[in-house]
Amino acid sequence: MKRFFADMNPTVRGFLISAAIVAAIVAFRPAAITFGIVWLLAQILFLIAIGYLIYRWWREHRGEIALWPGRAKWGFYAAAAVIAVELFIAYAPIGANLSGLPFLAWILGIAICAYAMWRIWRDEHTYGY
Repeated sequence: MKRFFADMNPTVRGFLISAAIVAAIVAFRPAAITFGIVWLLAQILFLIAIGYLIYRWWREHRGEIALWPGRAKWGFYAAAAVIAVELFIAYAPIGANLSGLPFLAWILGIAICAYAMWRIWRDEHTYGY
């Protein structure tokens, strides 16, 4: 049976996995429970995907980041840590009330840290004056 799935077309295998997930969701009849489960899984998978992409980018560029001066390196990593904490606050199970002014502060915090990271990256990759 293992070889059957290993030799199967990847698209068909993906459709079968999707069908199994849909069948599991349909097994939970109440719509509210189903939607809640799907929403929770989507949030978790989104965070895992973002984390994986960031990790892959870091693995690819960690050698050149190690060559930066200490201040630039610490500023870059500190901004990344603040963004990670802010995303955790937004997606934590306890849930922050992000509406109105707190939501604006959350967006501005992420934007400022992203700008700091971009600025440090650009400054460290500018070869000349």
